[in-house]
Formats: sequence, structure tokens, C-alpha cells
Amino acid sequence: MDKKYLRSVICAAILFLCFVGTASAGTWYVDDDGGADFTGIQEAVNIALPGDTIIVYNGTYTENVDVTKSLTIRSTSKNPKDTIVQAANSSDHVFNVSADYVTLSGFTVKNANGVSLRSSESGLVSFSAPTYAGIYLGFVDHCNVSNNTCTNNTYGIRLEGIIIWTSSKPQSLIGIRYSNSNRIFNNTCSNNTYGIHLWRSNNNHIFNNTCSTNIEGITFSYSENNKLKCNNMFENGIDIHGNSLMEYSHEIDETNTANGKPVYYLKDKEVGRIPEGAGQVILVNCTNITVENQNLSNATRGIQIAFSSYITIKNNNCSNNEGGIDLKCSNNNSISNNNCSNNFKTFDDTISGTGIKLIKSANNIISNNTFANNMVGIAVSSSSNNNLIYLNNFINNVFFNAQSYGSTNIWNSTEEITCTYNGKTYTKYLGNYWDDYKGTDEDDDGIGDTPYGINSDMDIHPLMAPWAEYFGNLSMFHNKKME
Repeated sequence: MDKKYLRSVICAAILFLCFVGTASAGTWYVDDDGGADFTGIQEAVNIALPGDTIIVYNGTYTENVDVTKSLTIRSTSKNPKDTIVQAANSSDHVFNVSADYVTLSGFTVKNANGVSLRSSESGLVSFSAPTYAGIYLGFVDHCNVSNNTCTNNTYGIRLEGIIIWTSSKPQSLIGIRYSNSNRIFNNTCSNNTYGIHLWRSNNNHIFNNTCSTNIEGITFSYSENNKLKCNNMFENGIDIHGNSLMEYSHEIDETNTANGKPVYYLKDKEVGRIPEGAGQVILVNCTNITVENQNLSNATRGIQIAFSSYITIKNNNCSNNEGGIDLKCSNNNSISNNNCSNNFKTFDDTISGTGIKLIKSANNIISNNTFANNMVGIAVSSSSNNNLIYLNNFINNVFFNAQSYGSTNIWNSTEEITCTYNGKTYTKYLGNYWDDYKGTDEDDDGIGDTPYGINSDMDIHPLMAPWAEYFGNLSMFHNKKME
């Protein structure tokens, strides 16, 4: 047999094998009532080969499904109401996807809400909370999750990367395996703690989803360059966590809405004003932007500012969120005449809510605001130093009116201010009003005789009444002192 003929035979054999491999992709059927290939989804996954399709008939399936192969799993009706997959073990994901190129579509996925330990990003509050997802994608790429309803889970849909450490001690970082280039679209995530959550996951496309009545609608944690478009959020919004500018850098346009109003995400912008009627405001690496006269309620975070400076935030209502106003790595901003109240969210064992939070943010002026009925009125941490915080009301905040860790700030005016108290005029240094202040005012000048302690900090000149009672024309006072 000559070499030319032998090569032809080998090529023909390879083509035949490729054809057979392609043609062998199978379809498997699952029906909980019997009469199909399997009665459980996991049974079908165990038998299926990569590239196969699993079609699930209408019914209720109580199981936790581990998807370890590149498969398409979809319901027959394509209506999530018809095909329900509920956790057999609530302390596990309902669908745990650990393979690339998986398609999952057409299910109601619920009840992954078992309990474990969790702590807040700033370390100010620790609490116990569940950590499992309806649909979990663990360090995978190129998956499609669409047309599902995820409810009563900790995470409706969660994409997660993994940090890889050496096994020897002391451990050192080997690398991070991200979840990248996945598509999450046309899903409804409601009544979870988190609707859609990405942790160390980059370059994913999140579009046409509805997230409602979660504590957080769509959350990015330590993730980069994800694209959000045409997502509708009701009674929740977007939240971003990270330590670097890149981890706050995403593509989010005004087709995303919070409570029927556009989400304004601005990045790398200099000079401007947020149009009235915003549903949520997120500013990243911006300067000289004004956020004014907005009603930013029920949006997870009313206003989130990161790596930005000279931002003016005034006359806004940031209430009924998980956080009213958040600053991260942001300096020299002015925050005045805002109402940040009732920022208090509970879901199962999760409790959260701050009126205003500062992390690694310095030289900001915070005055003439009201922080009432939050879990924590103001939380300051991580070397957030030299902020000027005065003439604010801290009223009926459930856990603490103020927390300050690793930071040193000024909690009273640095100049004497003329004011009126009980019909008498004084020129005094003025602090803040704290409804839990226990000191006395022996000379009846409206200033407490002893400081108000704030962890290692203190308000040296605490007010005996809400700050507005010291001034007749509030707008004139505000304009003179803050602009």
C-alpha cells in the first residue's frame, strides 16, 4: 500500500469518526411521573455525554443537580411555572454547574437557603446568613442561563471564581480562576437575598432580567468589565464591591432601571449633573458631578460613590435601601441636606442597613443630614480620616447611631457658628444631635457638657436638640456654610 493511499484512508477515517462523534450527541427525556428515560434530572446528567440535551417534562423535582458536563438542560414547555426544581438539601445549590458551555433554561428554581457564617465588607457587623444559590456557576465559561425563575434562595443566580492557594503553610497565592464570558438573560429573580450575584467573574453579559424584592438585585463583587443592559429591578438595585478601580468598572447604561426609573452609572466623567428622576446613582472615577433633588429609595444603594472626588450630594432622599449613601476610596466630597432613613433590610438571618458608609474615604464634609431608623446611622472605617461631620441628626438607629473603626475624624464644626437655642443667640462650635446622648446641659446653651463617644472618636460639642431647631432660615444657612 503506497503512502499516498494510506494517508487518504487515515483522513477518511478521521472524518468518519468526527461525523460519528457529532451525530452521537443524544437527547434524553426526564418525567417525574415516569414514562421517559429518567424520573430525575441528576440521573439523566449522570448518563449523558458532553454535548447531549436533557429535556424535562412538566412537574416538580426535589433534588440538587450537579452539572459536570457541557449539556443543554431545558424544560419542554419553556414556561418556568410548569417545571419546578426545589432543593432536596437547602444547604446546597439547586443547580451546581461546574462545566463550560452549559445551557440551562425554563425552570423555577427555589429553596437553596441553608445557613452559614457571613460578615459585612467593612467588618463592622457580622451575622449569620445562608450562602447557597438556585443556579450556581463555579469558575466556568461560556454558559447560558435563560428564562428561569429563581426564588427563595440566598442567591438566585451566582457566578463565582475561585482563589487557588498552595497547600503548604504559610499559604501563598497561585492564581484566580474566574467565571467569564457567560450570558445571563430573560430570568426572573425574586424574594432571594441576592438576585444575581457575580463574585470574581469578568466579561459576562447580564441582560433582560427582572430582579424584584431581593435585598440586592444585581451585585458585582471583585469582578470586572461585565455588561448590564435592559435589566429591570423593583425594590432593589445594583451593588458593587471591590478594592480596585477595575473592580468597579462595568458597562451599565440607562436601559437598566430601578423602580421604573433609569440607573445612572457614570465612569470617568468630569463635570456634570445627574438628571432628575433617577432610580439609582453610581459614580466611578468621577469629579465635579452634582447629585441633587433625587428620590433614591428601595434601590439597594441609593447613591454609591467610588474613586471619585469633588462630588456634591444634596437634597436627596435615600431611604428604604440596604445603604443610603456609600463612599469607597472617595475624597473631598460634599454631602448635605439629605434624608437617609429606614435603611434597614432583613431576609431570613440577614440584617443590614446603613444611613451613610465611608470606607477609605477622607476629607469629606457631611452636614445638615438626617440619619434615622437605620440599622447603623453612620459607619466609618479603614482609614477614613479627617472627615468633617457636623450638624447632622442621628435618631433611633437600631444598633448604633455611629460606628468608627481605624479612623479619626472631626465630629463638630471647625469654626464657631451663630445659632439660636431656647430664644437666646449663641456663637458656638456645633456638633451633631444624638438621640441617645446621656449628658447634661447645665448652662442651657444647647451644647452638651460632656462629649459623645464614638468608639475611639468623639463629638466634643453634641447638640441637645435636632440641628434645625438652632436655625430659623435653614436654606440660607446651608447655602452660606456649604457652597
